[in-house]
Order: sequence, then C-alpha cells, then structure tokens
Amino acid sequence: CEKRHDARPPQNLKKEYENLLGTSAQVRWLFIGHIILIFLSFTLLYLFLYSFRKEILISFSKSLFILMMVLIMVGTASLVVRFNAGNLYLVPFVALPVIIFTFYDSRLAFYIHMVTVMIVGFWAPNAFEFIFLQFVAGAVSMFTMAKLYKRGQLFVAVGLIMLTYIVAYSAL
Repeated sequence: CEKRHDARPPQNLKKEYENLLGTSAQVRWLFIGHIILIFLSFTLLYLFLYSFRKEILISFSKSLFILMMVLIMVGTASLVVRFNAGNLYLVPFVALPVIIFTFYDSRLAFYIHMVTVMIVGFWAPNAFEFIFLQFVAGAVSMFTMAKLYKRGQLFVAVGLIMLTYIVAYSAL
C-alpha cells in the first residue's frame, strides 16, 4: 500500500477516479459512454410507454410533459453538481413521481422516477448511496400517495417522506 506524499485530504471515489483518467481522450470516451447509457435509459422509458401506456406516446402534449419533467430534474441536478451550488440531496427528486402520479398512475410515476435517478446517478458523487436513497424515498412517496384522499393527508405523506430521507441518510 502506497502512502500519499502530499498534504491534501483524501478525496471521494469519483474525484479520485477522475484524477486517474488523466488524458482528454479517456475523458472523451467516458463522456461518450455516459451519452450511450442516457440514450439507453430513454430507450427503456420509450419501450415502457410503448408496452404499457401507448396513449401517452400518441399524445404529443403528454409525451412532452413527461420529457420536460425528466429534463428539468436532470438539468437541475446537473447544475447543482457542476456549480457546487449545494448538496445534491436537497434537490426534490421525490416531487417528480408525485407530479406524474397526480396526472397518471403509480407504476408510470415510479418508473419515470427510477429512470431519472439512474441518469442523475452518473453525476452524483456517491452514486450508489444517491440511487438507493432516492429509490427508498420514491417508493415511500408512492405508498403514501396511493392512500391520499384528503388534502390534509398530504402533510402526513410529506412527513413520512421526510422521515424516510432522514433515517436513510443517517444510516448511510
């Protein structure tokens, strides 16, 4: 095991990986790989809609709404990571499945949530922790939204989601 000879504090795994990449050609290939994986994610979303919700694909406005919601969440997360504007965990990712669930159903909402979280996971400093935390919070949001009949219950749902975030984040 080699010792570090500089006085810098150890960086997280993502930064160390980026430091090991070195050449711009390697960074370019990594970028191309990310683009391919994002394309595959959107292809899976398309196939899901084609298999289970064709009426959404037929309607331009419904497809555009879903696409814009995903792009807004991914764009916001990208800006937060790029400009170090704060913690990525402060971006309200769980709002996406709640909004989609309001207009559609829980299965579509959860699937779109997972595709979005997987895409953002490419930029997240600790991808596994980020994806796991968002998966758990998204699942809890779907369970609580399914039993929502009164507006007052929305506060209970938000409280349970916050409690889930706190417990899962603390455990990680």
